[in-house]
Amino acid sequence: MKAQTKEHERGGVQSVQRAIAVLRAFSDAPELGVNEVGRRVHLHKSTVSRLLATLEREGWVERVPQSEKYRLGYEVVRLAGQETHFADLREAARPLLAELA
Repeated sequence: MKAQTKEHERGGVQSVQRAIAVLRAFSDAPELGVNEVGRRVHLHKSTVSRLLATLEREGWVERVPQSEKYRLGYEVVRLAGQETHFADLREAARPLLAELA
């Protein structure tokens, strides 16, 4: 019961918070290894390894075959693509992207 109380006081579920921290670690790096993620999120590499394996099974990250590092997976893109409030951003960027192309 004490663990549940501490969890409630922090305002969340620790494993979910850790998984989100792992995903956020990729915000400024396209590919990261287990040790790199662990350093960024201040978690032991065994914990990070389990989190990455779970996120990989669910499509949130994928392993890069050439480097054995991880990168964000298709599920992130799929979910982001469903957000309609980004439509204005896409429309604003369209002329600039056409010019670049």
